[in-house]
Amino acid sequence: MKIFLKDILLYGYHGILDLERKVGTEFSINIYMDIDLPEATITLDDTIDYSVVFSLLKEEFLIATPLLENLAIRISERIKSVYPQMNKIQLNIIKHHAPIEGFQGEVGIEFEKIYSV
Repeated sequence: MKIFLKDILLYGYHGILDLERKVGTEFSINIYMDIDLPEATITLDDTIDYSVVFSLLKEEFLIATPLLENLAIRISERIKSVYPQMNKIQLNIIKHHAPIEGFQGEVGIEFEKIYSV
């Protein structure tokens, strides 16, 4: 089963430029998590709690990080530490208003990791 949080908007201070770390910008985050669930009745203890994942994401997002690649790895490892039953995570982080002269659009990263259970 795939569980996801999609189109999360957070403000952060991630980037390699001083301006990015000082002024910050808005980011969109999508998280997709795969988990094997029992075929019988499922309880919250069997699955992944969206609100917990969102709290973990917000905590990690507060830590200014020069590269989004490192931020994605840190977020995924934090979620895995709370939900060891998670088999796979896909995460993308989109930076709005990247400080690139003349650039209109979005930049970002996509990260995927398969865990052995």
